[in-house]
Amino acid sequence: YYAENLTDIILPDSLQSIAEYAFYGCSSLTHITIPVNVVAVGRYALYSAKYITLNSSTALPIPEGDSPIGYSVKLIFVPSSLLDTYLSIFGEYSSKIVSVDVEYEIIDDAFIVSKTDNSLIRYFGVASYGITTPSVITSIQEGAFKNSVALSLILSEGITEIGEFAFYGASFSGISLPASLLEIGQDSFSSCSVNILIINGNTVFDGLFTQFSSISKITLRSTTVPELVGNIPESVSQINVPATLLDAYIASDGWSAYSDLLRSI
Repeated sequence: YYAENLTDIILPDSLQSIAEYAFYGCSSLTHITIPVNVVAVGRYALYSAKYITLNSSTALPIPEGDSPIGYSVKLIFVPSSLLDTYLSIFGEYSSKIVSVDVEYEIIDDAFIVSKTDNSLIRYFGVASYGITTPSVITSIQEGAFKNSVALSLILSEGITEIGEFAFYGASFSGISLPASLLEIGQDSFSSCSVNILIINGNTVFDGLFTQFSSISKITLRSTTVPELVGNIPESVSQINVPATLLDAYIASDGWSAYSDLLRSI
C-alpha cells in the first residue's frame, strides 16, 4: 500500500491479519494501532511507522528475520502483561518498547502523556540544549527520564509528584523544580548527576540532595526559610538564597551549619 501523505491509520477490530509490505510505502506514517484480534503481521508490513501500538491480547508471532518493523520506528507500545515477551521478540528494539495500559498522547514528539491523569509516562526526545515539560503534565511516572541527558530541565508549574527512579541515571547541567511540587519518591533522583539544582517552592524534601550522584550548586527561591531535613553533600560548593533571607538562613537551625556556602541572589 503506497500513500505518501497518510499519517495515521485506524484499523477495524475485526481485522485478524496484516499482509507483508501492507503499509511499506506510507513514508509519512506517524502512528498505527494494531487491533486486539490481530494474530499475524507480515514482514515489513509496518516498516514506515514511527509509533506502533500493539493491542493484541497475545504476543504476535514474529519469525526470525521477518520483522514487520523498520528502522524508522521511535516507539512500540505494548500491554504491560506482554512486556517481557515483546522485549524478547524485538530484542534489537528493546529500548523503544513502552508498556502502556492507558490511553496516551504524544506531545512535541518527545513526551508520552497519559490521557487518564496527565502524568508523564516517558520522555524520549533528544535535546541538544534544554527540556521544558508541557504545562499539561501533573506528575512524573517511575523511570520517565531514565538515562536522559540535556543541558537543562525545567519541570513546569502544575507538577505535584515525582515517582520512584524517575531520573535514574540522567544527567543535566541544571534542573528546576516547580513551586507546585508536593511529593517526590525516595529514589526519584538516584544516580542522577546535576550541576545546579533550583528549588522554586518552600519545601526541601527529606533526603533530596543526597539522592543525586553529583551536585555542585543549590539555588533556593522560597519566600520563607524552609526546614532542612537531611544533609548537604560534600560536593556542594555554593547555596544561593534570596538576599532578603540570607541572615535568616545563617541564623536558622540546619542551614547555619552551611553558612560558609550561603550566597545571596
